[in-house]
Amino acid sequence: MDGFVEVYAKSTGRKQRVPEHWLDHPVLSRDFEKTPSARAAEQAPAPKPPAGIPPTGSKPPAAGEKE
Repeated sequence: MDGFVEVYAKSTGRKQRVPEHWLDHPVLSRDFEKTPSARAAEQAPAPKPPAGIPPTGSKPPAAGEKE
């Protein structure tokens, strides 16, 4: 992600890209509303790693241990 999100400006109705942290600011966020695609993207689950690749943080079994 590049830190920007698509929004609609309430005053003009135009689509814009603004820094995502603007939406957390009480003054800067007044005129902006996330687009439906931006709202869906934040609710989408994180992609799973391909099969055969262990998840991050997993340790290989020690010598003599079963998986």
